[in-house]
Amino acid sequence: MVIQANNAPEKNLLDIHSVLARACNDKNHNMRFFTLSTSDLATGESSSRIVVFRKLVDEWTIRFYTDCRSSKISEIKNNPLCSILFWDSRKSLQIRIKAEALIHHLNDITEKEWENIQGDAVKSYSSAVKPGKVIESSKEAHDRYEKPDHTFFSVVDCVPYRIKVLQLNRNEHLSLLYRRESLFKPWIGNWIAP
Repeated sequence: MVIQANNAPEKNLLDIHSVLARACNDKNHNMRFFTLSTSDLATGESSSRIVVFRKLVDEWTIRFYTDCRSSKISEIKNNPLCSILFWDSRKSLQIRIKAEALIHHLNDITEKEWENIQGDAVKSYSSAVKPGKVIESSKEAHDRYEKPDHTFFSVVDCVPYRIKVLQLNRNEHLSLLYRRESLFKPWIGNWIAP
């Protein structure tokens, strides 16, 4: 178990941070992938999808990569508030995060992160067809630019302002809520009823 009943909320928060720090660096970690949910303000619909956890920045900022033409980018541009869900089935641990997403495109951050993209991963950001576009055949989905570059590569940083943690433990589940007013303010944590 990650969350311990005898630990203060502050100590449990350090343990949660350690789990997340391992998750973004270990390709086999159960929390290497997370669910990102965004909202389309025009339709009122929400969308969820799985993304790869790339990095933990500034202690708590969660970073992932995407194609700048994807629907998640347009949704974030219109409403930067998003939800993140991590689940580790081995540890029976759920981490729910409310965050504000910041998009980086064609700037110093994307230049630096692009250096980490190697091999076939480059193909994820070099499609000749915009993600989500209706196509005539599945072959079109694999049309790529001959010389891939970072033109469509975006980095998204999700800055958390609320974290809810649920540690399942048979009949004695444990739950915590953490809040902060801004990136530079300390987290305030409380036990909550699961």
